[in-house]
Amino acid sequence: MKTLRVTCMIMLILLAGTVFTGVFFSMGGGSMISDFLLGMDLSPWLLLLFILLMAFVLGFFLEWISILLIFIPIFTPIVTQMGFDSVWFCILFLIVIQTGYLTPPMAPAIFYLRGIAPPEIKLTDMYRGVVPFLALQAITMGIVMAFPQTVLWLPRLLFN
Repeated sequence: MKTLRVTCMIMLILLAGTVFTGVFFSMGGGSMISDFLLGMDLSPWLLLLFILLMAFVLGFFLEWISILLIFIPIFTPIVTQMGFDSVWFCILFLIVIQTGYLTPPMAPAIFYLRGIAPPEIKLTDMYRGVVPFLALQAITMGIVMAFPQTVLWLPRLLFN
């Protein structure tokens, strides 16, 4: 019964995100956001960093599924229009969401771990334990941004 409840909850989140995105786009929200972001007159890299920063902050509070279903359809056309590869952007977006999910103040992943960890492991220990993973995420993000071919070589190999 617990598995059924969790599965139903996840499916409801997927359905709600899909419905929200569909209604948002059908009412012209996608073009409004696109016009707003492109009208900021930022360089493509600054606009990309702004989008990734928004995703990072949202990762503190929202489930990753909701963020993906709502924001990937909105931001991917904008990023593609700026000249970036959409696969590369989606990988960056996933890295940022994962990093936000591990980062305090909310750190949902740590709170999930707190629920199953033995009582002798304190929450402060968990916060300290996540620091090496955050460093690895930052290094990975830097490598992917500096060398896009690290994530694009396999798709190009498979689809070209």
